[in-house]
Amino acid sequence: MLRVVNLLLICLSIFFLTNCKKDSLNSTSNWKLIQSPFKGNLVDVNFLNADTGYILGINQEVGNYFNVLLRTEDGGSTWSIKTFPVPEAGGVGELFALNANDIYTGFYSVFRSTDGGASWKNLDTSLTSASAYISKIDFTDSTNRILLKGNVVYKYDGTHFQPLFVNPIVTSYNDFQRVSNSVLYASSGIFPSYGSLTKSSDGGITWKNLSFNLGFINSFYFISENIGYVMVGYNIYQTIDGGISWQKQNNATLKFNTGKINFINKQEAFWITPFDGIYHSLDEGKNWQLEKIYDSIQLNKIFINQDRIFIIGSKGSIITNK
Repeated sequence: MLRVVNLLLICLSIFFLTNCKKDSLNSTSNWKLIQSPFKGNLVDVNFLNADTGYILGINQEVGNYFNVLLRTEDGGSTWSIKTFPVPEAGGVGELFALNANDIYTGFYSVFRSTDGGASWKNLDTSLTSASAYISKIDFTDSTNRILLKGNVVYKYDGTHFQPLFVNPIVTSYNDFQRVSNSVLYASSGIFPSYGSLTKSSDGGITWKNLSFNLGFINSFYFISENIGYVMVGYNIYQTIDGGISWQKQNNATLKFNTGKINFINKQEAFWITPFDGIYHSLDEGKNWQLEKIYDSIQLNKIFINQDRIFIIGSKGSIITNK
């Protein structure tokens, strides 16, 4: 009888562990580096659906500047490459794909391709200014197409970019997230001491600065309109009231004060650090475990496409969990 009970306990344990792993994006032993057709710096990634996605790359060797657009049609397993000339000094740094043909990119100006990246046209030449760079292009809402450039939030009216909000307390935005059709957040500040979080509750029509005094926001991510996380210095903070109040999450001081965080849900999160690796938390960001070391790669961005994670960086690196 005792042997039967022990056997049942072992079977239940195996069942529990197996199913827990499936419910999570836990990828401890599965990180792999995909062979990329481009060996330069990958700076932005955008997926249209489970299969079709794009990655923007820049070759910045002196005297040999050019951009590349990588495309996948099999969920990121293989990538094709399309090279296009740098439309302005410094290349391009932001990417937004509305569909397979309608793609936007830019650094100082916004350029549009209507043929899948074969040719590009400047949307608004009056926007060009080397004094402020673009930190986000978001044309998700066709009636309120948003651009963040310098300390200004713009709306594109089909011909020109019109200022919606000029932030008087910062010089440049550095991060952005559309949480829902109504709620959008943007961060800015002066490293390392001053940080600002700006919020729109009407789809980007009006904006206001939230009261925020924790310091410079290295990265932030919201899992709902009210629940979000910020990395400030060597700590992670959580809000459950839309940025009104914040509580420290991490038990131990973080190893680095840089990188990007992405929360899958309230429990599970990933954090990438340049020239170090990938960290994973399963307890709301309280504790972080180093899953994979990539100390020779500058990890730039992390993107979750359904149940697949993509991390891009220098040397043409595309890292995924599947």
